[in-house]
Amino acid sequence: MNAAVDRWAWQSKSASYLLATHGETGIDGIPSAQTLSLRAQDEHDGAARGVQVARSLV
Repeated sequence: MNAAVDRWAWQSKSASYLLATHGETGIDGIPSAQTLSLRAQDEHDGAARGVQVARSLV
């Protein structure tokens, strides 16, 4: 997803994230606690690239 956000920011388009989960599951072979931290970092990195609004439902 970050590649798309980079492209949109370069094109002067806006991007927003709406998170409906903490993201602690879903990566095969990585423990949930580590996945949660990876997902959080990914969202933080995306926001630094040009995401104007980041909201979490959890």
